[in-house]
Amino acid sequence: MFADRFLAGRSREKPLVSLSAAASSPLKRWPAARLAATADLLVELFDSEILFFSGPEEGAADPFLAATRHPDRIRPTANLHLKRVSALLSRSVLLICNDTGLMHMGAALGLPVVAVFGPTSPAVYFPGGAGSAALGGHLPCPHRKTASFGPPECLVRGECLQGLRSCIDAVCVDEMAEMVRSRVGEIGNKARGAEAQEKTPRGHARSDIPIPR
Repeated sequence: MFADRFLAGRSREKPLVSLSAAASSPLKRWPAARLAATADLLVELFDSEILFFSGPEEGAADPFLAATRHPDRIRPTANLHLKRVSALLSRSVLLICNDTGLMHMGAALGLPVVAVFGPTSPAVYFPGGAGSAALGGHLPCPHRKTASFGPPECLVRGECLQGLRSCIDAVCVDEMAEMVRSRVGEIGNKARGAEAQEKTPRGHARSDIPIPR
């Protein structure tokens, strides 16, 4: 199977977390440096391995890889068929992404998703699901549609109409870290516990680290 080959050599006891910086507009992309800081937290707090999904543009993953402290724990992917994307997502314990099609794919697979919103509204687009959460999309803006589908005017024009780079910048790393800490700790422990149960006989059993500020 593709996923087995792609993930060959990784420890199944380490939580596998999928991250993506891709989005249809720069206004919908959480800054790569903040996503990289999130990846560093995942590695340092939970000993995670990271699957990084980038867009088709050449060098799309470069800003993220340049900003992370643990490039050796990142497995970048690009230009994969959707079936292969689905196969890799199904091996993950969590998906962190922007408001994109990948968010909906993860939710459809039953994967806990933490999605970052900017000019679009989570009330309209966030699919929800067990263990999932939406960040952002809350700054007051007369252009954000909160009760109907369709792009806000800023996405049509390709620029923030409130004088910002993008309202998605309002989502900070600490906010994401709290979401990640509550989800990966619980989900990763369950995954490792299930793995250990498979490998050990019955009757044998097989820290919380503060988030840096």
